[in-house]
This record gives sequence, C-alpha cells and structure tokens, in this order.
Amino acid sequence: MATIILQLILLLFVVGIIYGCLNLTKTSPDIISGFKMSKDPEQKKIDEMWLRRLSDYMRRANIVTLIGGLIGIVSGVRVVYLLSLILPMCVGLLLAYTGKRR
Repeated sequence: MATIILQLILLLFVVGIIYGCLNLTKTSPDIISGFKMSKDPEQKKIDEMWLRRLSDYMRRANIVTLIGGLIGIVSGVRVVYLLSLILPMCVGLLLAYTGKRR
C-alpha cells in the first residue's frame, strides 16, 4: 500500500513539474535554451507557431504521462509505470523540435 502511495505522489509530482514548465514556456519563452523571439514580424509569427506546437506536444505528453502512470499503478506493472514517466515527454519534445523550421 505504501508503494502505491509513493508511486502516486511521484506521478503527480512529475505531472506538476511538466505543467509548471508548460506554463513557464508560455509566459516566458526566452527561458528555453537557445531560443529567442525574433524582431522580424514574419519570423516572429513562425516562432509563435513553433511555441504553440511545443506547448501542444507538452500538454499531450503530460496527459499521456498521467494516464500511463495511473494504468501502471493500477495494473502493478512497474515497467509501464516507469516508461510512462520517461517516454512521453522525450517523444513529445523530439517531435516538437523535429518540426521546428529554421
């Protein structure tokens, strides 16, 4: 019983951190390493579009993390639980960065 509670606390902690990072990137996009909003209006529109794509992927990855973690806790399969904590955000960020146009 104690392990289930600890797993649930860790899952909610990870989901909360991802949600905080999502809000932080929306309010202050300059915090992203190597990213700067352009002054050029055309490039600024492209940058805003990429930020929207990044936040969409992060939100989806956060939902998948929560659902996968709950499934892992309920089913008792630790591999599912651990992979749901790691893989969704990595895949989401990878998809967002590969879709970025330079």
